[in-house]
Amino acid sequence: MFQGVVPKECIAQILRVSEVDKWGRVYNCCSGTFRFEQITLATFPGVEMHSNDVSLYSSAIAGYVLGKPIDYEFHGALDFVNEFDFREPDQRLAALAVGFNLGRFAGGKANAYKTSHREHLVANFGSYVERTLEKVRKLPGMIPIKSYSPRDWILHLEEAIDRKAAIFSYPPFYKGGYEKMFEFLAENIKWDAPRYELFDPKALRGLIERVRQAGVPYCILSDQIYDDLKPELEFVSGRGHPHYCYVSTGKSSYLQLVPRSAPFRYKPIDLDKIKPDSVVTIGRADAAQMTFLKDVYLKKGITHTPGMVNYLVRVDDMLVGGLIYNLDKFAKRSIYLLSDFAISREGRLSKLVTRLACNGELLRDMGKRFIDRFDKVQTSAFSDHPVSMKYRGIFEQTKREEIDGPEGKFRLHYVGARIDETPQQAFEWWYGKHFKR
Repeated sequence: MFQGVVPKECIAQILRVSEVDKWGRVYNCCSGTFRFEQITLATFPGVEMHSNDVSLYSSAIAGYVLGKPIDYEFHGALDFVNEFDFREPDQRLAALAVGFNLGRFAGGKANAYKTSHREHLVANFGSYVERTLEKVRKLPGMIPIKSYSPRDWILHLEEAIDRKAAIFSYPPFYKGGYEKMFEFLAENIKWDAPRYELFDPKALRGLIERVRQAGVPYCILSDQIYDDLKPELEFVSGRGHPHYCYVSTGKSSYLQLVPRSAPFRYKPIDLDKIKPDSVVTIGRADAAQMTFLKDVYLKKGITHTPGMVNYLVRVDDMLVGGLIYNLDKFAKRSIYLLSDFAISREGRLSKLVTRLACNGELLRDMGKRFIDRFDKVQTSAFSDHPVSMKYRGIFEQTKREEIDGPEGKFRLHYVGARIDETPQQAFEWWYGKHFKR
């Protein structure tokens, strides 16, 4: 049920540096899914927590927990929920939670993956509500908050200052990002929603200064860092936004999460053993194995991100390299190639791996897994050169950005069309055109 936004590891950092147990009374601005409350109150049950948010999701949870359920009416895409006899507060909250999950497959461009999941949830809505009821009934014990205010979080912050209470805040990183998260519920459930000003993250620096000048304890989380203000806490995980935390205690903490790595036995490619009739194979791999290979063979200092599906490329059972994919959030009928790499720079092996990245058999395999059809592959690369030679002739460059960053001078964007050939045919193409001992 909880779609926690603040990583739990980051909250553990916050509890180490913020001295919440000494604060006594905390005003949490932008409670979201109450993950901060849940972990804090489990760790320090004596803390008096006053929560706040403007979303229906948060308000419905708080109303149930406090024994003051709010009124809301399902309509539009969720009108079918009214066919069920959900009258009790726990049933209605469970239905709202399942409806929120259904919304994950209702937005953006339609595809077979979204459609099939949405239809499944609608057809089995009652069963999912029954399963969710058990979680709903545990909520009062999990988040024993003192009060909840459905209002603009800045008003909540000002009340905390007036009452000399401590402040915790995790405002949206993007203007309108919070509204986008709960858009489906807002469009398909009627309720007495509070009015508030859309928060612009550019205003955060001034609010931090306002709290500092007020002299109350505070902990404000953001993805922004300022020239004149150093954060006490930094949390980094994968390629996601770093979290910086500004804390009144002066204590500091740094944490970087890295994907799990699992060594495994393999036979590295030997160029002298490659022959015209060698056999190429592509097999599934788990994320930990792929992380191990990337740590060994890729440029040091790169932050690795695990993919949703991973493949290992072998020639005559000798390991050549790997392919890592994620679902593409933006392009229709497209899969995103997170990484394609060869374990050796010799013999132009990278050309073989890159060619196989667009292989039709591979795309059909992923299509079966994600109930979709993939006709193209999107990817990005960092380089000190305006083009990447390993993609040339296979992918088409669609965009080039000058960044002059530590990763390279350019960020290059490519798209590759599905190549309907067998992996063996890809090997024959590569052997005849690119292979060099």
